[in-house]
Amino acid sequence: MRTSRVNGIALVVAISGLLLAGCATTVPRPQFAQPVVPGFRITSKDLVSVNLSASPEVKILPYEEQRMVQEIEQDIQDLQKANRADGNLGAYEVDVHLTRYEKGSKFARFMLAGLGQIHIDGNIEVYSVPQHKLEESFTLQKTFAWGGIYGGATSIRDIEQTFAKGIASTVTGAEGKPPHAGRS
Repeated sequence: MRTSRVNGIALVVAISGLLLAGCATTVPRPQFAQPVVPGFRITSKDLVSVNLSASPEVKILPYEEQRMVQEIEQDIQDLQKANRADGNLGAYEVDVHLTRYEKGSKFARFMLAGLGQIHIDGNIEVYSVPQHKLEESFTLQKTFAWGGIYGGATSIRDIEQTFAKGIASTVTGAEGKPPHAGRS
């Protein structure tokens, strides 16, 4: 009797873990091309600007670009406060190049999981300014494919917020960031 209860709890925990892994709020993990500058991270006193561009085949409206830039800048500002500065003021440019931006279909997601998926993929490069020296380079991919009420209620805006948090946590070295060689 006790064993079946423990197995039932383990099953619930495992299913919950799987469900959360595909959640709209799960921050995507960066894929680093190579460690560029060991120990790089944006600190509390650093100045940061964000530029966003998109591949020609990517359909994104100007107001959506502006919204994403503001979201990324705000998330970086929020997270960089936790990084004590070493006394040197730095200035950085975060260049985000979208390679995929698909809003999907709320109706299709509502009807069946896997249909009407939302996708945001991008290549991110961080440069120190004014020398325009590459400090960090990585890609992020975020896909949302849930169905039912949750799938129908989730929008591209929700996925933009999660994508922005992924960029901010990577460039600031925020807690919970996946391991990266040379990152302190």
